[in-house]
Amino acid sequence: IEQGRMMELAMRRHERAQKNILRRKARQTALKLNLIEAALVMAAVSVPDILLDYTIVGAIPIVGDVLDIGTGLALYFWVKARGLDQGKPWYVSWGPGLGTGIEIIPFGDLVPSHVAVVLVIIILNTQGGQRLAKIISPV
Repeated sequence: IEQGRMMELAMRRHERAQKNILRRKARQTALKLNLIEAALVMAAVSVPDILLDYTIVGAIPIVGDVLDIGTGLALYFWVKARGLDQGKPWYVSWGPGLGTGIEIIPFGDLVPSHVAVVLVIIILNTQGGQRLAKIISPV
């Protein structure tokens, strides 16, 4: 009788472990980004990155840099708050900082780097992009 109980307990533990593994895999492959949010973030980043950089506001040295740093920080907090970098390559987490670094360089404002960062994040949070990321960067 005792041996039967032990066997039943071991089977239940094994089933629970299998369910936890399946849940973890489902969480990792779940898409965390929907089309509406992606479009809103793209629009919000496009205003300071494209519109203001090509007008007089982005050309003012201190004001343009403050706008670029603010945009980079907003992107970074968005990525961290939504968990868009979990299970993704290292450059998803570092992307906003890289984009901000490019924007601060003189004449780097001409490259819409924050828009490119958001595009990479959106692509890597789709199923096809996740497969591509594993091929490019298996880490």
